[in-house]
Amino acid sequence: MKRNALLCLSAALLVACQDSEPTRPPEPGPISFAISDGASGGNPDFFFFPPLADDPSGHDDFDPDAFNEFLAPFVKFCHLDFPNTGDCTDLSVAEQVEFPMDLLADRELYRFIWHTSDFDLSDGENYRIEVFVGSVEVPGSRLGFRDVTALPGPPIASCTSDDEFCQINNGSTVPIKVRIEDRAFCPADRNCQTKSTDFSTDTRWEIEGNSYYALDVPTQPGENGTVTITFRECAVDDVGTLIDLPTYGPCVETDILATISEFDGSVDPNATATISFCDFLYQDWDPSPPASQINLIRLHSFHEDGSSEALREAAICPPPPPPSPLSGLLANPMLRLASRIGDRVRSWIGVRPLIASTAVQALTSRGGDAERTIRTKFKFALPAKIDFVDPADSSRIAPAGSTLGTRAVVTDILGNPVAGATVRWNVAAVGELGAEVEGNVSAPPSSTSCVDGATLSSTDDVVCTTGSSGTIEVDWKLATDPGLNILTGGGRGIADPREAFNGPRVATYPLGAFDPFVPIAYTEKENDGIESPGEELAELIPDGTRLLFSATGCEPGFGTPNSPLNGEIEPGEWDCAIQMTFPVNLSGGSTVDATLYYMNDDTHFHLAVVVPGTGRVNALRVEWDSNGSGNGDGREPGDDVWEFEPEDGAADKFIDEKCSDSGQSSCGKDDDGFGGFMDTDAAFDNSGGETVYEMSHPLSTGDMCEVLGKNKCGDSEFPIDLNRSKDDPAGFFVTLRLGSGAQGNTQWPGFLDYLMITIN
Repeated sequence: MKRNALLCLSAALLVACQDSEPTRPPEPGPISFAISDGASGGNPDFFFFPPLADDPSGHDDFDPDAFNEFLAPFVKFCHLDFPNTGDCTDLSVAEQVEFPMDLLADRELYRFIWHTSDFDLSDGENYRIEVFVGSVEVPGSRLGFRDVTALPGPPIASCTSDDEFCQINNGSTVPIKVRIEDRAFCPADRNCQTKSTDFSTDTRWEIEGNSYYALDVPTQPGENGTVTITFRECAVDDVGTLIDLPTYGPCVETDILATISEFDGSVDPNATATISFCDFLYQDWDPSPPASQINLIRLHSFHEDGSSEALREAAICPPPPPPSPLSGLLANPMLRLASRIGDRVRSWIGVRPLIASTAVQALTSRGGDAERTIRTKFKFALPAKIDFVDPADSSRIAPAGSTLGTRAVVTDILGNPVAGATVRWNVAAVGELGAEVEGNVSAPPSSTSCVDGATLSSTDDVVCTTGSSGTIEVDWKLATDPGLNILTGGGRGIADPREAFNGPRVATYPLGAFDPFVPIAYTEKENDGIESPGEELAELIPDGTRLLFSATGCEPGFGTPNSPLNGEIEPGEWDCAIQMTFPVNLSGGSTVDATLYYMNDDTHFHLAVVVPGTGRVNALRVEWDSNGSGNGDGREPGDDVWEFEPEDGAADKFIDEKCSDSGQSSCGKDDDGFGGFMDTDAAFDNSGGETVYEMSHPLSTGDMCEVLGKNKCGDSEFPIDLNRSKDDPAGFFVTLRLGSGAQGNTQWPGFLDYLMITIN
């Protein structure tokens, strides 16, 4: 029976096949006297030949067309203490433990001539013959074993596969012959090719099938040793656990049967390993790539440390197969458009060539555990970046403990939305950004809205899968204590917008050096940081690329508006202010509700009034009870007054003795006429269908009324400006004029009726 009949027939079926590893020989455990090969329930693509077993050529799993002549198997021997302790102690000759096998190409076998006289064998003792490809330290590299007993008499002519007992003549020569087929290191339902190489010549791996997959590694200098690599369709397509980009088509991987010591020789950093991944059955991919983004898809390599690389085009794939009369392959315009991606071959280069870099990264991600198979996976993915929907969201001020709607969008390089990307939102802890960032740990985001997409929430983070709009939105609750809060949104393999696409690639950024998500051409820009053509072949997107949101949580009533004041209530500008509404009279006799904002920082008091609608005549006056004595004392000499008439500008006044007894709403003296200064800053705008005043004034200027005498300051100097500090009381009322006539005048809360506040 030919196991190749089990192979899937299309890319879609390749993805849908059940993931299963080939039958492996049992790993050493409690030792038993046995044989393990394809004829005895072991690896179905490995067979012992006479004299150690029956001729397996008639076995159901034997494939006469599948001999693999590109391997470097070796034999190990150990003394098998059976049935006592179960130990198996290595045998050696002149400290050699591993013995290479010779290739008998014409007979499609590998052979090692075992001169038993060279080994210190004991009559009646049991020994194990083990056959490996790769490294004994890597599970899966052992293909099978045969247990034998050393006796002084003549050997049995040929041991049988059904007989666990196999006698050899102690002191004689025993030919160990094995056959290794192409799929010895493959899952039963996947295509693959395994080769051993020392990189002394160019080496090429190819996977047979309807699709075209190949891996080319050029000649490497130095003493690299023999390395065995399986290039195959992925045993488990778990790229989705390694990357958050939308991925398409089947997955291929390199499975390296080696340890880190295999890569200690010198290597050429400019020797480019090329992977060719050309699949022509795009209509069978699930999900299928968007037709508008098919030409943006790139082959990526994925690493277990969370990094991924977008690979640059290097050559042209072979022509696609002719249309199938059964499937109508590429028979319509949509499929012809999809087939353009077939003309793509990618190259990958890092600090070291492909194999060396793969080994180092994979072993590092496993904590240096060299007794594991080393793998790198490759799959088509759509490069994407995450960016702000509104740049103002990147840095905001809001009341501590408040909830902020926070949005991001995932797009391709052309700015089009990307569907199927995963975005992970997390609250960043203090110091996580690599710099000394003092601040609060706010609550994890909640109440997620992944627009047009799926949502998955957890206690630590929120995960969204983008839909057709590419937009993601979360509600983010700031810490209850005032201070800086940090939120990040990003995904593995998704770039962040640290620098323009055509700008320098080494921009300083709190989260690290900028890494673009599409390879840059060597000739694209002089100052792009690319020093040689070899560096353009791949772009690494490290784990941790993310969009950075910051929000300063403020105490309500404590904050600072944008500078300079411009008569516009901009997003976030007055979010820390205390707000209240009050009725305003209009010149036509109607009323509307205006909004009053007020807050202070350490040096200034800030106030804004917003009134729906506009009028031809506008003025705002803020009259203070400066010492906070309350409504019972009424006006007092020195009380501060701020005035603003857009045509005349802002004025800073004070209540003099005459005005303190007056019922007029507009009395008072200018500060700059009596030894003070005009300290009121103001702005006005009514072009947007509403009337907006913004005002700001120092909390303490030290201005004194210094011009003594009749109709001036009287007999002694006194303060003429607001002079308050934290926790001090104060009070004010506003006089507002909108339009001509008395009907357009408003005094709130009322004339000499002060709104009492506390300075924050």
